[in-house]
Amino acid sequence: MEYSTNSLIATGSSVIALLLLIFFFLYFYCRRYYLRLNELRRRATADQAGQIFSNNGSVMDELSVQITDAELNKIMPALFFPPKQKFKGEPACSICLVDFKAGETLRLTKCKHIFHVSCIDEWIITSRKKKCPNCNMVIVK
Repeated sequence: MEYSTNSLIATGSSVIALLLLIFFFLYFYCRRYYLRLNELRRRATADQAGQIFSNNGSVMDELSVQITDAELNKIMPALFFPPKQKFKGEPACSICLVDFKAGETLRLTKCKHIFHVSCIDEWIITSRKKKCPNCNMVIVK
């Protein structure tokens, strides 16, 4: 079996053209998928915003989080960071951006993020936010 140079070039070109066609198909298919996904997320966010705000644009009362310290400790345990232990994890509180120091009391969320007790308590109670500041996982229902 002897192949001519022209037939090998034609075959190679066909294979390359087919691979390029497959690549462009996958690229545009994935792009369309992510555009639709982002549109769905945008609509869901808009729907949530519509539920949060009343007709006059003020925040509804049902958003306020009424929670006691005991309930907060049950949901997110407070941990004491021993003075002589090295901290392995997040180097700073993402709310106040201050590094964790030995001897501080920290709070661990359900999603395993760590914050200063005063920072996360103020985030949840005073600011009326129910989600983790890092990953938006619902902390308080």
